[in-house]
Amino acid sequence: MGAGPQETYTVQQQPSVGSCHYRYEQGEPLEDPACTPGAASPAVTQENLGSTICRKGGYTKNVRPPESVTRKEKQLNAASYGYKGSLGDAEYDHLLSGVTLTPW
Repeated sequence: MGAGPQETYTVQQQPSVGSCHYRYEQGEPLEDPACTPGAASPAVTQENLGSTICRKGGYTKNVRPPESVTRKEKQLNAASYGYKGSLGDAEYDHLLSGVTLTPW
């Protein structure tokens, strides 16, 4: 899908049901790197955090695909992990390996 905003979005294919497995670091569950999407936006840099992802009023709502797309991706990705809980209790995060941004 790439960094938004875009004119159109499509539901991205997800790994097959039950093929993903959580890993744990310091007792906390983390995504399976082979099963979790992630893309760094070239529009976000260490220098512009205050006006992009850390700005008051939010950043995500301006670049995120519509809920009709993210809801379906979240359902499919949850199935990839075998997750059967409430999707309202699940955070649909994106793994960005090797990316560290310091907010302040």
